[in-house]
Amino acid sequence: MQHPFMWMLTALVTLSFIGRPVCADELILDSGKRLQGRIISLSNNTVNFETTSNELVVPVGKIRSVGTDSIDLKVLGLVEELRDQISVDSKRRREIMEHDVKERLHRQLAEEEKSRQANVAPSLQARSVARADKSVTNNNGNKINKTNRKIDVYVRPGCPWCKKMEGFLKENGIRYNRFDIEQDASAKLRFGSKGGKAVPFTVVDNKITLAGYEPDSLMKILER
Repeated sequence: MQHPFMWMLTALVTLSFIGRPVCADELILDSGKRLQGRIISLSNNTVNFETTSNELVVPVGKIRSVGTDSIDLKVLGLVEELRDQISVDSKRRREIMEHDVKERLHRQLAEEEKSRQANVAPSLQARSVARADKSVTNNNGNKINKTNRKIDVYVRPGCPWCKKMEGFLKENGIRYNRFDIEQDASAKLRFGSKGGKAVPFTVVDNKITLAGYEPDSLMKILER
């Protein structure tokens, strides 16, 4: 027969634990803090979590991981649902972070390009003025290049960089000879014999060649 005193002690111990959560669940927060207790419910991206001393409402976005020792199917279901929410929230935060990084990079590149254009424009204008100083007037009152440079430009229809190169030459008043390598067979032969592989292909004085859209390099050559 059990001693009455032992029966009373057992009853007191049992009563002392009634209402207290079983610390079978654990939340690990982004800060590294660990919370032990019991998951009560999930709602609106938050977790109702009961510890031995109080009940907390924890945002899912602040939870790094979750674990449990419980074998209760309801608890296991809540844990799996929480893990899914953590995964979705983590993916969403990563996408937002990547989007922010791309936006900052785009703005930075745009500012650098704007700054580069601002620096290039005065340079081209100064070189254009310098070239104008090298011009003289003939008997007909027309300006000619006193350096008497010969410029041949080989192009192909539909080439955007060819149009840019011709536009640059016209804008700066530089006389040139235009050769379409698809319409002119002899021009195509000269193009290949001079080492041309891509257009626009510019030849200065029949010996100096420039491949591609290179306005700065051309101006340096003409200023020699």
